[in-house]
Amino acid sequence: IFEPREKEKAAGTMPRHLPTHALLIIAVATFLPIPSSSSPILPSLPLLSMAPRSSLSLSASARPLPTKGTKGKGRAMAQISGPEPGIVACAGSAIFLALGGALGCAPRIFAGLSTALVISGPIQILDIAIMENASGKRKMVDALKAGTDKFVHSPVGFLKSQETALVYCLFGATYATANLCKALAVPLVGTLAATTVANMGACFYKDSELARICGQGPRRAFPKMGFVNLAVRDMLSMSSTFTLPPVLAAVMKSAGMQAEVAANAAQVLCPVVGQTIQVPFHLTALSLYNHPEWTLSQRIESLKELYVPTLFARMARALPCYGAGGVLNTKLSGVALSLAGGK
Repeated sequence: IFEPREKEKAAGTMPRHLPTHALLIIAVATFLPIPSSSSPILPSLPLLSMAPRSSLSLSASARPLPTKGTKGKGRAMAQISGPEPGIVACAGSAIFLALGGALGCAPRIFAGLSTALVISGPIQILDIAIMENASGKRKMVDALKAGTDKFVHSPVGFLKSQETALVYCLFGATYATANLCKALAVPLVGTLAATTVANMGACFYKDSELARICGQGPRRAFPKMGFVNLAVRDMLSMSSTFTLPPVLAAVMKSAGMQAEVAANAAQVLCPVVGQTIQVPFHLTALSLYNHPEWTLSQRIESLKELYVPTLFARMARALPCYGAGGVLNTKLSGVALSLAGGK
Protein backbone atom coordinates (compact mmCIF):
# COMPACT_ATOMS: atom_id res chain seq x y z
CA ILE A 1 0.00 0.00 0.00
CA PHE A 2 2.81 2.41 0.93
CA GLU A 3 5.61 3.49 -1.34
CA PRO A 4 9.10 2.57 -0.04
CA ARG A 5 9.78 6.21 1.04
CA GLU A 6 6.43 6.37 2.86
CA LYS A 7 7.14 3.06 4.60
CA GLU A 8 10.48 4.40 5.75
CA LYS A 9 8.87 7.60 6.99
CA ALA A 10 6.10 5.74 8.83
CA ALA A 11 8.57 3.36 10.42
CA GLY A 12 10.82 6.18 11.59
CA THR A 13 8.22 8.45 13.16
CA MET A 14 8.02 6.88 16.61
CA PRO A 15 11.74 6.13 17.19
CA ARG A 16 12.59 9.74 16.31
CA HIS A 17 10.86 10.93 19.52
CA LEU A 18 12.28 8.24 21.79
CA PRO A 19 15.66 9.84 22.66
CA THR A 20 14.06 13.02 24.03
CA HIS A 21 11.44 11.02 25.93
CA ALA A 22 14.13 8.80 27.40
CA LEU A 23 16.10 11.84 28.59
CA LEU A 24 13.06 13.26 30.39
CA ILE A 25 12.22 9.93 32.03
CA ILE A 26 15.84 9.60 33.22
CA ALA A 27 15.72 13.14 34.63
CA VAL A 28 12.45 12.50 36.46
CA ALA A 29 13.76 9.11 37.63
CA THR A 30 16.23 10.95 39.87
CA PHE A 31 13.25 11.55 42.17
CA LEU A 32 12.92 7.81 42.80
CA PRO A 33 13.85 6.67 46.31
CA ILE A 34 15.99 3.61 46.96
CA PRO A 35 13.67 1.15 48.73
CA SER A 36 14.92 -0.80 51.69
CA SER A 37 14.76 -4.59 51.63
CA SER A 38 11.66 -4.53 53.81
CA SER A 39 9.85 -1.80 51.87
CA PRO A 40 7.52 -2.54 48.95
CA ILE A 41 8.54 -0.88 45.66
CA LEU A 42 4.98 0.01 44.69
CA PRO A 43 3.05 2.43 46.91
CA SER A 44 -0.32 1.63 48.40
CA LEU A 45 -3.40 3.38 47.03
CA PRO A 46 -5.53 5.46 47.19
CA LEU A 47 -3.53 8.67 46.63
CA LEU A 48 -4.98 10.41 49.65
CA SER A 49 -4.73 7.48 52.02
CA MET A 50 -4.34 8.84 55.53
CA ALA A 51 -2.49 5.89 57.03
CA PRO A 52 1.03 7.22 57.86
CA ARG A 53 4.06 5.26 56.80
CA SER A 54 7.77 5.92 56.95
CA SER A 55 9.35 7.61 53.98
CA LEU A 56 11.39 5.27 51.79
CA SER A 57 13.77 8.10 50.98
CA LEU A 58 16.44 9.32 53.37
CA SER A 59 17.02 12.44 51.30
CA ALA A 60 18.31 15.70 52.70
CA SER A 61 14.85 17.19 52.40
CA ALA A 62 13.12 14.89 54.87
CA ARG A 63 12.41 17.49 57.53
CA PRO A 64 12.87 16.22 61.10
CA LEU A 65 9.87 16.60 63.35
CA PRO A 66 9.67 16.18 67.12
CA THR A 67 8.59 12.73 68.20
CA LYS A 68 5.87 12.82 70.85
CA GLY A 69 6.96 11.43 74.16
CA THR A 70 10.59 10.85 73.17
CA LYS A 71 12.27 13.87 74.71
CA GLY A 72 16.03 13.70 74.33
CA LYS A 73 15.86 10.62 72.09
CA GLY A 74 16.34 12.39 68.79
CA ARG A 75 13.90 13.47 66.16
CA ALA A 76 11.76 11.42 63.77
CA MET A 77 12.15 11.48 60.01
CA ALA A 78 9.39 13.19 58.05
CA GLN A 79 6.63 10.85 57.01
CA ILE A 80 4.23 11.01 54.14
CA SER A 81 0.81 9.40 54.12
CA GLY A 82 0.33 8.83 50.39
CA PRO A 83 2.49 7.04 47.84
CA GLU A 84 6.17 7.96 47.50
CA PRO A 85 6.38 11.24 45.52
CA GLY A 86 9.31 10.04 43.39
CA ILE A 87 7.36 6.99 42.24
CA VAL A 88 4.31 9.12 41.45
CA ALA A 89 6.48 11.57 39.46
CA CYS A 90 8.03 8.81 37.33
CA ALA A 91 4.82 6.85 36.80
CA GLY A 92 2.82 9.97 35.93
CA SER A 93 5.43 11.18 33.43
CA ALA A 94 5.56 7.77 31.73
CA ILE A 95 1.74 7.64 31.46
CA PHE A 96 1.52 11.15 29.97
CA LEU A 97 4.30 10.41 27.45
CA ALA A 98 2.66 7.13 26.44
CA LEU A 99 -0.70 8.88 26.03
CA GLY A 100 0.91 11.66 24.01
CA GLY A 101 2.61 9.11 21.77
CA ALA A 102 -0.65 7.26 21.19
CA LEU A 103 -2.49 10.50 20.29
CA GLY A 104 0.33 11.89 18.17
CA CYS A 105 1.10 14.89 20.40
CA ALA A 106 4.11 13.65 22.37
CA PRO A 107 6.23 16.78 21.66
CA ARG A 108 3.71 18.97 23.49
CA ILE A 109 3.60 16.56 26.45
CA PHE A 110 7.39 16.54 26.54
CA ALA A 111 7.41 20.36 26.59
CA GLY A 112 4.93 20.50 29.48
CA LEU A 113 6.83 17.98 31.60
CA SER A 114 10.14 19.71 30.83
CA THR A 115 8.68 23.03 31.98
CA ALA A 116 7.53 21.43 35.23
CA LEU A 117 11.02 20.00 35.77
CA VAL A 118 12.64 23.44 35.34
CA ILE A 119 10.31 25.39 37.66
CA SER A 120 9.93 22.81 40.47
CA GLY A 121 13.05 23.87 42.39
CA PRO A 122 12.33 27.56 43.02
CA ILE A 123 8.64 26.87 43.61
CA GLN A 124 9.50 24.28 46.26
CA ILE A 125 11.43 26.91 48.27
CA LEU A 126 8.46 29.29 48.20
CA ASP A 127 5.89 26.57 48.97
CA ILE A 128 7.81 25.36 52.02
CA ALA A 129 8.30 28.94 53.26
CA ILE A 130 4.57 29.68 52.94
CA MET A 131 3.60 26.44 54.70
CA GLU A 132 6.08 26.85 57.56
CA ASN A 133 5.12 30.49 58.08
CA ALA A 134 1.43 29.56 58.20
CA SER A 135 2.04 26.79 60.75
CA GLY A 136 4.27 28.99 62.94
CA LYS A 137 7.21 26.65 62.50
CA ARG A 138 9.44 29.36 61.00
CA LYS A 139 9.12 32.95 59.85
CA MET A 140 8.82 33.48 56.10
CA VAL A 141 12.27 35.07 55.74
CA ASP A 142 13.99 32.35 57.79
CA ALA A 143 12.29 29.59 55.78
CA LEU A 144 13.29 31.24 52.47
CA LYS A 145 16.91 31.50 53.67
CA ALA A 146 16.92 27.85 54.79
CA GLY A 147 15.49 26.63 51.47
CA THR A 148 17.94 28.71 49.43
CA ASP A 149 20.83 27.50 51.56
CA LYS A 150 19.86 23.86 50.93
CA PHE A 151 19.62 24.50 47.20
CA VAL A 152 23.06 26.16 47.08
CA HIS A 153 24.93 23.71 49.31
CA SER A 154 23.16 20.47 48.40
CA PRO A 155 21.53 20.93 44.96
CA VAL A 156 21.33 17.21 44.15
CA GLY A 157 19.68 16.33 47.47
CA PHE A 158 17.38 19.34 47.10
CA LEU A 159 16.22 18.35 43.61
CA LYS A 160 15.78 14.69 44.63
CA SER A 161 13.78 15.62 47.71
CA GLN A 162 10.21 14.56 48.45
CA GLU A 163 9.11 18.18 48.41
CA THR A 164 10.51 18.88 44.93
CA ALA A 165 8.95 15.67 43.60
CA LEU A 166 5.58 16.74 45.03
CA VAL A 167 5.82 20.10 43.26
CA TYR A 168 6.84 18.40 40.00
CA CYS A 169 3.81 16.08 40.22
CA LEU A 170 1.53 19.11 40.41
CA PHE A 171 2.95 21.12 37.52
CA GLY A 172 3.75 18.12 35.36
CA ALA A 173 0.10 17.05 35.50
CA THR A 174 -1.16 20.61 34.92
CA TYR A 175 1.05 21.54 31.97
CA ALA A 176 0.84 18.14 30.31
CA THR A 177 -2.97 18.22 30.50
CA ALA A 178 -3.15 21.79 29.17
CA ASN A 179 -0.84 20.93 26.25
CA LEU A 180 -2.78 17.76 25.50
CA CYS A 181 -6.02 19.76 25.31
CA LYS A 182 -4.38 22.32 23.01
CA ALA A 183 -3.06 19.60 20.70
CA LEU A 184 -6.51 18.01 20.47
CA ALA A 185 -8.19 21.42 19.91
CA VAL A 186 -10.40 21.04 22.98
CA PRO A 187 -12.73 24.08 23.45
CA LEU A 188 -11.78 26.67 26.07
CA VAL A 189 -14.37 25.47 28.59
CA GLY A 190 -13.22 21.88 28.17
CA THR A 191 -9.57 22.90 28.61
CA LEU A 192 -10.42 24.76 31.81
CA ALA A 193 -12.34 21.76 33.16
CA ALA A 194 -9.59 19.27 32.29
CA THR A 195 -6.74 21.39 33.68
CA THR A 196 -8.73 22.16 36.83
CA VAL A 197 -9.38 18.46 37.48
CA ALA A 198 -5.73 17.53 36.86
CA ASN A 199 -4.43 20.45 38.90
CA MET A 200 -6.87 19.86 41.74
CA GLY A 201 -6.08 16.17 42.16
CA ALA A 202 -2.31 16.71 42.10
CA CYS A 203 -2.60 19.80 44.31
CA PHE A 204 -4.64 17.96 46.95
CA TYR A 205 -1.87 15.35 47.07
CA LYS A 206 0.95 17.96 47.21
CA ASP A 207 -0.57 20.38 49.69
CA SER A 208 -1.88 17.77 52.12
CA GLU A 209 1.57 16.12 52.23
CA LEU A 210 3.47 19.42 52.53
CA ALA A 211 1.13 20.52 55.33
CA ARG A 212 2.13 17.40 57.28
CA ILE A 213 5.84 17.86 56.54
CA CYS A 214 5.85 21.56 57.45
CA GLY A 215 3.29 21.51 60.25
CA GLN A 216 3.78 21.24 63.99
CA GLY A 217 2.33 18.77 66.45
CA PRO A 218 0.88 15.34 65.72
CA ARG A 219 0.12 14.38 62.12
CA ARG A 220 -3.54 14.07 61.24
CA ALA A 221 -5.87 13.74 58.28
CA PHE A 222 -6.23 16.84 56.16
CA PRO A 223 -9.75 18.23 56.89
CA LYS A 224 -12.50 18.01 54.29
CA MET A 225 -13.24 21.74 54.51
CA GLY A 226 -9.54 22.30 53.87
CA PHE A 227 -9.91 20.42 50.57
CA VAL A 228 -12.96 22.55 49.73
CA ASN A 229 -10.91 25.72 50.17
CA LEU A 230 -8.09 24.25 48.07
CA ALA A 231 -10.63 23.38 45.36
CA VAL A 232 -11.93 26.96 45.20
CA ARG A 233 -8.36 28.29 45.12
CA ASP A 234 -7.45 25.94 42.27
CA MET A 235 -10.49 26.83 40.15
CA LEU A 236 -9.58 30.51 40.49
CA SER A 237 -5.96 29.66 39.69
CA MET A 238 -6.82 27.75 36.52
CA SER A 239 -9.10 30.56 35.36
CA SER A 240 -6.37 33.17 35.81
CA THR A 241 -3.79 30.92 34.16
CA PHE A 242 -5.46 29.37 31.13
CA THR A 243 -8.79 31.18 30.57
CA LEU A 244 -8.15 34.89 31.22
CA PRO A 245 -4.72 35.40 29.52
CA PRO A 246 -6.05 34.92 25.93
CA VAL A 247 -8.91 37.33 26.69
CA LEU A 248 -6.58 39.98 28.14
CA ALA A 249 -4.10 39.45 25.31
CA ALA A 250 -6.85 40.13 22.75
CA VAL A 251 -7.73 43.37 24.58
CA MET A 252 -4.06 44.43 24.64
CA LYS A 253 -3.66 43.57 20.96
CA SER A 254 -6.74 45.63 20.01
CA ALA A 255 -5.18 48.55 21.94
CA GLY A 256 -2.19 48.46 19.59
CA MET A 257 0.24 46.11 21.36
CA GLN A 258 2.14 43.52 19.30
CA ALA A 259 0.54 40.08 19.42
CA GLU A 260 3.50 38.23 20.96
CA VAL A 261 4.17 40.96 23.55
CA ALA A 262 0.47 41.04 24.49
CA ALA A 263 0.33 37.25 24.88
CA ASN A 264 3.45 37.14 27.10
CA ALA A 265 2.34 40.11 29.22
CA ALA A 266 -1.13 38.65 29.77
CA GLN A 267 0.33 35.25 30.65
CA VAL A 268 2.51 36.83 33.33
CA LEU A 269 0.02 39.38 34.72
CA CYS A 270 -3.12 37.26 35.12
CA PRO A 271 -1.71 34.57 37.46
CA VAL A 272 0.09 37.18 39.58
CA VAL A 273 -2.91 39.48 40.04
CA GLY A 274 -5.18 36.47 40.61
CA GLN A 275 -3.33 35.72 43.86
CA THR A 276 -5.14 38.60 45.57
CA ILE A 277 -8.33 36.52 45.76
CA GLN A 278 -6.68 33.08 45.96
CA VAL A 279 -4.57 33.68 49.09
CA PRO A 280 -7.49 33.76 51.61
CA PHE A 281 -8.64 30.30 50.50
CA HIS A 282 -5.08 28.96 50.67
CA LEU A 283 -4.49 30.30 54.20
CA THR A 284 -7.88 29.09 55.40
CA ALA A 285 -7.11 25.54 54.22
CA LEU A 286 -3.78 25.55 56.07
CA SER A 287 -5.41 27.08 59.16
CA LEU A 288 -8.01 24.30 59.26
CA TYR A 289 -5.19 21.71 59.27
CA ASN A 290 -2.74 23.45 61.61
CA HIS A 291 -5.31 24.76 64.11
CA PRO A 292 -8.51 22.66 63.99
CA GLU A 293 -9.57 24.04 67.40
CA TRP A 294 -9.60 27.70 66.36
CA THR A 295 -12.78 29.78 66.26
CA LEU A 296 -13.82 31.85 63.24
CA SER A 297 -12.56 35.08 64.83
CA GLN A 298 -9.14 33.50 65.45
CA ARG A 299 -8.94 32.40 61.81
CA ILE A 300 -9.83 35.91 60.62
CA GLU A 301 -7.14 37.45 62.85
CA SER A 302 -4.57 34.96 61.54
CA LEU A 303 -5.63 35.70 57.96
CA LYS A 304 -5.10 39.43 58.52
CA GLU A 305 -1.63 38.79 59.95
CA LEU A 306 -0.47 36.34 57.28
CA TYR A 307 -2.19 37.82 54.20
CA VAL A 308 0.42 40.35 53.06
CA PRO A 309 3.59 38.21 53.38
CA THR A 310 1.77 35.22 51.88
CA LEU A 311 0.41 37.34 49.02
CA PHE A 312 3.89 38.56 48.07
CA ALA A 313 5.32 35.04 48.35
CA ARG A 314 2.56 33.55 46.19
CA MET A 315 2.88 36.39 43.66
CA ALA A 316 6.59 35.58 43.44
CA ARG A 317 5.63 31.90 43.14
CA ALA A 318 3.13 32.63 40.36
CA LEU A 319 5.86 34.09 38.13
CA PRO A 320 7.78 30.81 37.64
CA CYS A 321 4.60 28.72 38.07
CA TYR A 322 2.30 30.02 35.38
CA GLY A 323 3.72 33.39 34.32
CA ALA A 324 7.29 32.75 33.17
CA GLY A 325 6.48 29.02 33.27
CA GLY A 326 3.60 29.54 30.84
CA VAL A 327 5.87 31.49 28.48
CA LEU A 328 8.56 28.77 28.76
CA ASN A 329 5.96 26.08 28.08
CA THR A 330 4.82 27.91 24.93
CA LYS A 331 8.41 28.35 23.70
CA LEU A 332 9.37 24.74 24.43
CA SER A 333 6.21 23.50 22.71
CA GLY A 334 7.15 25.47 19.60
CA VAL A 335 10.72 24.13 19.61
CA ALA A 336 9.58 20.54 20.23
CA LEU A 337 7.02 20.77 17.41
CA SER A 338 9.52 22.21 14.97
CA LEU A 339 12.05 19.48 15.78
CA ALA A 340 9.60 16.58 15.81
CA GLY A 341 7.05 17.75 13.28
CA GLY A 342 4.22 16.53 15.52
CA LYS A 343 1.01 18.21 16.56
